[in-house]
Amino acid sequence: MGQPKIVRVADRSIVLFRLQDGGVSALSNICPHSGGPLGLGKIEGNVVTCPWHDWRFEITSGECLNRPGKMARTFEVQIEGDEVRVKV
Repeated sequence: MGQPKIVRVADRSIVLFRLQDGGVSALSNICPHSGGPLGLGKIEGNVVTCPWHDWRFEITSGECLNRPGKMARTFEVQIEGDEVRVKV
């Protein structure tokens, strides 16, 4: 998996992750806990850890692994040729 890429889509900060299978996943770049930048977090497999308070999120579902019931917002992604489109 490569480095995440932070983009702005319709005034939203979104982080794109390249998955091991070649797909792309998109999450809000803002941690639901206290607004930390998920795109700057540590990535292990399909999990990103918020750099501010270590909340861990599964990058395809947005599920918080250490706070059940909490979620990072996910966005639908479409890949068309070399373009990645994020539906907000």
